[in-house]
Amino acid sequence: MKILLVTSQLTYMPDNYRPVLQGLLESHWRSISGVIILKNSGVSRLGSALGLHLYGAHRMAKTLTNNFMGLVNDPRKPLMQSYSVPLYFRDTINDEWAIDLMKDQQIDLVINLRTRCIYKKKILKLPTYGCINIHHGLLPKYRGTLCDLYALAQNRPAGFTVHKMDAKIDNGEIIRVCQVGQNQTDYLSYLKSTMQKEVEVLREILDQLQHDQKFSHTLPNFCDGPIYSKNPSYQQIKDLKSQGMLL
Repeated sequence: MKILLVTSQLTYMPDNYRPVLQGLLESHWRSISGVIILKNSGVSRLGSALGLHLYGAHRMAKTLTNNFMGLVNDPRKPLMQSYSVPLYFRDTINDEWAIDLMKDQQIDLVINLRTRCIYKKKILKLPTYGCINIHHGLLPKYRGTLCDLYALAQNRPAGFTVHKMDAKIDNGEIIRVCQVGQNQTDYLSYLKSTMQKEVEVLREILDQLQHDQKFSHTLPNFCDGPIYSKNPSYQQIKDLKSQGMLL
């Protein structure tokens, strides 16, 4: 099986999401045909870090700033080199270059890791087993962005969902729903736990797919009254902090 990993150049995750890439390479490097990093590290991202700081989310601002500064000597580059896995930097996954790469490499599966890129139909239909995404909320009910943050603040179970991707955001059959935590106020600590669990779950899914050559026991991604969330405003960050969240 040939796998293509797609992630973002800059994320809010501790260590810029490198532990997940490393965890997948350690177990499945023979199957990983390449890693695409989508560029998103413009000057506006520093503005985002400043905004988080002004909003009072100091720890998140520091993480984003550290990740930005770390791009000068991006540790993901030597990581890929140590496993002889090609690394590509692109603006989007939806261009002709990506189509040609998938066709030439005969890619069986694409895993979308912490990008907000919307995949177009021509990309989604190319891999043998399609494209899968890690959504950081518990589907089918909780959709949008930062679902896990709101869940923790409201003392609900928080976690992620691995699902097949289709043309609609947060849609497609559910492969695995994984609860990571509840009753946690330290969001960065929770994100570190999430990364560890993501590696574990993705390894299990890949092993099962290689054995069965299909995704087993998928669930429909539908419910009555789904709840959508988005990045918090200044007032929402104040409210989250007042509820005891460490940001």
